[in-house]
Amino acid sequence: MTGAVRIIGAGVFGLAASVSAIYALVLTGALGARPAVFAGAALEAACLREDEACTLSAVTQLAASAPLGRRPLAMALAERLGAGDGGAAAVLAPLVFERDARSAAARVQLAEAAYRAGDPAQFLSLYLPLFETDRAQGHLYAEALAQLSADDALFTLVEAHVRGARPYWGGAYLTALAGQPDVPLSGLISLYAEFPAAQAGLLNRLAGAGQWRAAYIGFAELIGSGALLRDNPAPPLAIPYNPGFATSPAPAPFNWQLWGQGAEYLEGGGIYAFFQGRQAETFVSQTFPLSAGAYRFTARMSGQVSETGGWFRWRLVCAGTSDEIAAFDMKRLSAAPADETFDLSVPGGACEFVTLSLSGVPGTFPQPARIEVLTVKLENADAPGAGP
Repeated sequence: MTGAVRIIGAGVFGLAASVSAIYALVLTGALGARPAVFAGAALEAACLREDEACTLSAVTQLAASAPLGRRPLAMALAERLGAGDGGAAAVLAPLVFERDARSAAARVQLAEAAYRAGDPAQFLSLYLPLFETDRAQGHLYAEALAQLSADDALFTLVEAHVRGARPYWGGAYLTALAGQPDVPLSGLISLYAEFPAAQAGLLNRLAGAGQWRAAYIGFAELIGSGALLRDNPAPPLAIPYNPGFATSPAPAPFNWQLWGQGAEYLEGGGIYAFFQGRQAETFVSQTFPLSAGAYRFTARMSGQVSETGGWFRWRLVCAGTSDEIAAFDMKRLSAAPADETFDLSVPGGACEFVTLSLSGVPGTFPQPARIEVLTVKLENADAPGAGP
């Protein structure tokens, strides 16, 4: 059997050598152009062996006349892309795409050419199928599409597609879009309403740019539209929002944001925070609008703390700053839930939006502390029972 294998192997290699010889004659014109099929077969073999015969000029010369397969062209395209040779890649991409419409490299090259030619419709007809043929890279295609969406004509088409088809990659696209400084987002609330996972990125982008009012209006629209009610009911708009700490899809920073590993939602409502007592850390925060005036803050809490080991602090600051309006320390907590009430005053002209946070304050002799917060309430001190 071994001898047979050797004979067969020798025959195959001998045939490949003969075909390579014919290929060389074809390229030099000694046999004319008629037997191009043999040259194509020899070239494919050369490309598989990655020998010197597999050149860019060879594959492009034979691609039109020989039944040349996808592989040598695809290999040449990958090589040219790796070398940064855009001109050669532009020549090879249509040849690869003609033989394999699932080639991501060829699609990207052709889509880029359409984009540079100012044809957004053709660009999308080539680009959008990538999300299906190459799903593993879907998030990368979404990010790239978001970067190109500063082009108004392109964005109009993408927006229509996302609204109509609600594709699986819509959330990733809108999340990336929220990070693009040249794309106006204030008018896209209804689009983001269809993709709850992307809403926090939108609101944080606006808030991070100091557009707190636009961000909060967007938040109110999202709550009011009912878009968040499909899977999990969202609490009605209030200040603070979600006073019972229910798990909700409503996005931060205008819903509660839990920080780090020390805080978690309680089943049925409320939050639990565990503090090591060694260094200051924030467990939960929320931003909301608050006008000047006198207020009464009430939190229903229980837990265990120590004045020397570490305790908890409620703090109110102007949003986006460290300018403190009020701070309330919980150096004693009962085992059973009880209301703790604090009075505060917001001076005129201080800020339009404030951030309320719960943090841990380290003690002189650190030891673990815990707290459970069931509800919070902010009332107008001059009219008890009335909200801000």
